[in-house]
Amino acid sequence: MSRLNFYQLLELKINPPESDPDVIESAIKRKQAEWSRLRNHPTKGTQARQFISLVTEIRKTMADPELREKEARNAIALIKKKLETKFKAIDRHVYLLGSKGTISEQEIARLAEFHKVKPQIIQRRAELWQKKHGHELETYLNHLLIDGKPDEKTLEKIASQFQTTPEAVHEKLKNLLDERSAELEAYINIQIRKGFMSEREISSLAEIYAIDQGEILRRVRCPIKKGSLSEAEHAYSIDSTVEQFINENLKIVEQDSLYSFLGLFPGSPLEALQNKAVEKEKEVRKIAQKDAFVTASSVLAGQCISIFKSDESRYAYDLSRARSLLKNLSKDISLAISKNVLKIEYFHFLLRKAVSFGTLPDEARQHILEFCQSQNWKVEQPKKKLNLKRYARVAFVTLTVFLVSGSIFWYFYFKQQRLEEAYVETVHKAEEQPSLEAQIRIFKTYLDDSDDKELRARAANHIESLQRRIAQRDFKSVSQSAEKLYAEERYEDIRTLYDKFLANHGNSAWADEIRNKAAELPGLMDERDYQYISAISKNKPEEVANAGAAYLQQHPDGRHVAQVRNILRNIEAPYYRDVEGALAQCEKSEDWNQCIRLSNRYINIYRDSRYALNLKEKRDVYQINLQNKSVLDALIAKAGGKDADPEKARSVFEQFLQNSPNSPAVPLIQAELAKTRNQLARRESQLEVDRLQQLFSKKQGRFSIKKPSTVFDSKTGLTWTLLDSRLSTGKCMTYDEAKQYVKSMKTGGYSDWRLPTAKELAILFSGPNPFPGAVSNWYWSSDSFKRYSGGWIILVDVVKPLAASAPSITKQDSKDCGWFRAVRP
Repeated sequence: MSRLNFYQLLELKINPPESDPDVIESAIKRKQAEWSRLRNHPTKGTQARQFISLVTEIRKTMADPELREKEARNAIALIKKKLETKFKAIDRHVYLLGSKGTISEQEIARLAEFHKVKPQIIQRRAELWQKKHGHELETYLNHLLIDGKPDEKTLEKIASQFQTTPEAVHEKLKNLLDERSAELEAYINIQIRKGFMSEREISSLAEIYAIDQGEILRRVRCPIKKGSLSEAEHAYSIDSTVEQFINENLKIVEQDSLYSFLGLFPGSPLEALQNKAVEKEKEVRKIAQKDAFVTASSVLAGQCISIFKSDESRYAYDLSRARSLLKNLSKDISLAISKNVLKIEYFHFLLRKAVSFGTLPDEARQHILEFCQSQNWKVEQPKKKLNLKRYARVAFVTLTVFLVSGSIFWYFYFKQQRLEEAYVETVHKAEEQPSLEAQIRIFKTYLDDSDDKELRARAANHIESLQRRIAQRDFKSVSQSAEKLYAEERYEDIRTLYDKFLANHGNSAWADEIRNKAAELPGLMDERDYQYISAISKNKPEEVANAGAAYLQQHPDGRHVAQVRNILRNIEAPYYRDVEGALAQCEKSEDWNQCIRLSNRYINIYRDSRYALNLKEKRDVYQINLQNKSVLDALIAKAGGKDADPEKARSVFEQFLQNSPNSPAVPLIQAELAKTRNQLARRESQLEVDRLQQLFSKKQGRFSIKKPSTVFDSKTGLTWTLLDSRLSTGKCMTYDEAKQYVKSMKTGGYSDWRLPTAKELAILFSGPNPFPGAVSNWYWSSDSFKRYSGGWIILVDVVKPLAASAPSITKQDSKDCGWFRAVRP
C-alpha cells in the first residue's frame, strides 16, 4: 500500500528537490491553515481532517535527510505515472480525431491546449498513431463499416482501388471486425449480469458494430426479452450516497474505479474480484499508520466486498459507472466538433466508446444527440443508399397505372357524387354520437379515408368547431373543480388541473386565463407552506425541521426563506438531542436500518453542521454493523435458519471464523457462536439428566434421585450433584473459583454444598457399581497444601475417574482450570 507523497501534498518543487527547512516549514504551515479552513467542508472535509492528522509525520519525514530523499524519489516516480496516464488520455483523443483519416495542425493545437502540454508532444503521439492506424485503407474500411459490412464484390473493388490484394483487404477488415467484436463481447459480459438482454439492444448493437443479429444472439448467454429496459435499469441502481462516498475515496487513492483499485479488469470473473477484495482488506488491516490514503483504502476494500458479492450488485455498480463515464464523454464530443458539426466518423466512434462503457446503445445515442442539440451543434447521419431495384419496381407499377388509367376514367367521372353522399352520411353518424370526442373520432376516421380536398376541409372545420366546444366545456369543469380546491388550499392539485387543460387546449381562447391563474399558484403555495411551519413550530423538532427543509427545497426563492432558515437554526440542537435519544434506542435493539434512517434524515437537513458530521461518523459505524448483521443472517440461513440444528450452526460459524479471521463481523459471529455452544451444552446436560433419571428409575441400587439435580449414594450416605460443572456451567474454573462457586450453590434446594475430599471422590467412582454419569478428565478435591518452588504455590489433590483400573489421585496447581462435582453434607 502507498500513501500521499509529501512533496506533492505540500506543493514543493521536486527537480531539484526542495531541502531548505524554512521553505518546507512555511509550506507545512500554509497547508495546515488551508486544511483547517476546509475541515467542515461538505465534500472536502474528510480529506482535510485526514491531512491534518498527518502533520506530525510530515514534519518528521521532511526533517530527516534520508527519508526526505526517498520521498523525493517517490514523487518523481508518481509524476512519471501521471504522465503515462495523461498520455493514455491524449492517445484516446488522437484516435478520436484521427478516425476521419488525418489530424490537422489546428486539431493538434486544440489538443495541446486541452491537455495543457506542448504541441510537439501531441505531434509525436499523432505520428505514432499514424504509423499504427492511419493507413488510408483502414480509414476507408472504418468509414464503410458505419453503414454496414461490405460484400465480397465491394471488397474486390476496394483492393483494386488501393492497388493491393483482396487477401490484404480481408485481413485489414478482419482486424477491424475483431476490434469491434471485442468491444461487443465486453458490453455483453456487463449486460448479462442483470440476467437478460432486450431485442432492441440486439438490433442496435448489430447496427452499430456491423455484425449480423444472429451472430450476436449466438454470443448472448441469457434470455432475450421484448420491450423497454427502463424498469430493469431502475431495479439495478446503486444508492447515490454510496456512489458519492466511493468516488470521494477513489479520488484520495487516485484510482478511477473499484476495478482499478483492486488491480483487475472490469471483465474479471466475480470470484476473482471477491478474492482480491478480501486480500486487499487484509493487506490494509496490517498497516499500523493510518493516514488519508490508508483510511480511504480500508473503506474501498469494504465496499468491494459488498458490491462484488453478487452479479446483481456488481451490475448496479457497472451501470452507475457507465453513466458517470457517459457524462465525461461530453468533453470528447466538444473536442470533436468542427464548425459546429459532429462528423459521422466522430459520432460513430463516440457511440462505440459509450457502448464499451456498458451504456445501453439507445441511451448512448440519445446522450450524444441531446448534448449536441443543447450546444446547437449538428450531427451528421449516415446517408441512405439508393435502392435501384426498389425504384425499378416503382417505375414499373407507375407505368402500369398510367396504361390502365384510361380504362377507368369513367369511374372517376362519377366519383364526386359518391364522395358527397359519403360525407353527408359521416355527418349524420357523428351527430348520433353521445360525446363531442366521439364525433371528432368519426370525422378523423373520414379524413384518414378521404382524398377529396374540399370535403376534407369541411370535415376539418367540423373538428375545429367541436374542439372549441370541448375546450369551453373543459374550462368550465376545471374552474368549478379548482374553486373547491382553492378553499382547501390544495394548490398542487389545482396546478395539475391547469397543466392538463393547457396540454389539451393550449391554443384555445381560455388558455391565457388559465395561465394567469397558474402563475399565481407558486406564491399561494409559498405562503401556505410557511404558515404551516409557523403553526407547528411548537411541535417535535424533527417535524418542524422536515417541514422547513421541504419548504426550502420547494421554494428556493420564496418570500420566507430567511425566516425558515432561522427556524431551522433554532431547532438544530434540540433536534440533535432527540436524534441521540432515538439512536440510543435503536442501538439497544440493534435496529441498524432505523439508526441509519434517523441519521440520514438529520444529515439531509443539516449537511454542514458539526452535529451532522458527528452523525455521519456514527452512520458509518451503523452501516458496518448492518453489513456485519447481513453476514450473520446469511450464515444463519446457510445453517438452516433460526430453528436449525445447533451443531450445524456451530459448524457454519466456526468455518467462517477460520476462513475470515479478519472480517469486521468476527466479534458478532463469536458472540453468536458462544450462544450456540451454550445451547449445545444445555442440550447435552438435559440429555444426561434424562439418561440418569431413566437409569435410576429402572432398578434399586446404590444411587437414587431424591431431589431434582441431585443423586444420593447409599454406600456413603452422601448427596452429590447429578451433573458436574462441565455440564452445569459449561466453563472450567481455578481451585479458588470452584470453592467460591460451590459456596453459593442452591442446587436441589440445599445451600450447604462443598468440594469433596479426594477419598470421597475416589469412592464415588470405584467399586462394583461406580457412579454411571458422564465425567470429566479430573475433578478438584478439598485437599490442598502449600509447596515452595521458587515461590509458594498451592497444590490440590485431584481425582481422575477415568483411569484404566480405578480412580487415581494426582496433584494439580490451584491456578489451573478444571472441573468439580459438589457434595453435601
